[in-house]
Amino acid sequence: MKAPPGPARRRIAAPPRRAPPHSPRDLGRAPAAGDARAVRGLRTLALTARAEGRPDAAERMLRQAAEAGDAESMWELGRLVEHRRGLREAEPWFRMAADHGHTVAKRLFRPGGALHRDGAGPTG
Repeated sequence: MKAPPGPARRRIAAPPRRAPPHSPRDLGRAPAAGDARAVRGLRTLALTARAEGRPDAAERMLRQAAEAGDAESMWELGRLVEHRRGLREAEPWFRMAADHGHTVAKRLFRPGGALHRDGAGPTG
């Protein structure tokens, strides 16, 4: 059966294709290239790995993102290391996060904080 007469049908063009999202392999290389969006993606993958019970993979990815200068990754890596190996091992990551402006990490080093000289932390 034919379509009823009327206005001519127009084909709607598909939207232009966007570049595919970064693959995990690309995200692993991106921090060295200074790609901030990819570093955030790598951090997201790391947090997903941690939530899925893959702490070794999470630590590896967070370390890459932290070494690229991502303060949030430094903080998250400190949290992961603290959970796995204790506060003494995590302190350098928390200190780096604080030095890069992470607000919560800075609190650890204030008077009364867990990592301040007068606190009960490993530097006390």
